[in-house]
Amino acid sequence: MNNKISLSVVLFSALLLSGSEIKIPEISLDLSNKPQQKSVDFPLVEKKAAQIPVLKARIYFNVKTTRGWNNTMQLFLNNRKLTSITRFGKQRLLRREAMRTVKSSVPRQWYSISGWLVMFGPGEGEIDSRIQNNRQEGYWYYFDISDLVHYIGDNKAKSNQFLVGCLLTLKLVNVNTPLTLKDIEIIYLDETKADQFRIKSEDVSR
Repeated sequence: MNNKISLSVVLFSALLLSGSEIKIPEISLDLSNKPQQKSVDFPLVEKKAAQIPVLKARIYFNVKTTRGWNNTMQLFLNNRKLTSITRFGKQRLLRREAMRTVKSSVPRQWYSISGWLVMFGPGEGEIDSRIQNNRQEGYWYYFDISDLVHYIGDNKAKSNQFLVGCLLTLKLVNVNTPLTLKDIEIIYLDETKADQFRIKSEDVSR
């Protein structure tokens, strides 16, 4: 199964257009007695015809073995929250439908008012065995940020600010499981291909 996950990522990566990618440093938030947040700036993004910028990252609550998930990660770009639907009315998260698990008949949405769903695990290899769909995606996320990013030539914009917030606290889990974002990049995807990767979820919360 590990090979299948790796192959899926490789095949999808082959569809991503090369050139002008922006790499962003790893972000890790230790759990505390209150919600935490951390931000990082990155350069203005080039606007390309028929292509959209996508925020790609491997995201997880860092523990040695898989043990569940929750919706406690909040993401902001230039002081605007990354919600499930872009300002253009399109699904923001690519390649994922609502999570289906062994014991629940109701799908779990990737986004809720409290934040984006993140799995507990080592960040590579097999995800939680109770998850029944999207397994080939592993811990990878692809967000359409075309509506929130600052482009080269935008009036007054000098850079972009990416902020990660974690609502999970120590008292809820009793052990530090840092919210971790690795291999963060701003990449480009053909707009037509991106639309093919938008998987509609049931009862999506904006």
